Amino acid sequence: MSVMDTLKVWHDGACPLCRTEIAAMRRLDARGAIRFVDAATAE
Repeated sequence: MSVMDTLKVWHDGACPLCRTEIAAMRRLDARGAIRFVDAATAE
């Protein structure tokens, strides 16, 4: 899979609602096409 085949999703890992939504999205992303980035801890 190339860089162009992935989607980067920034989220707030400190937010309980965001964590729940991202967990659901991770389960649905069977191809691993989404790269999840926690904005609370990202450099």
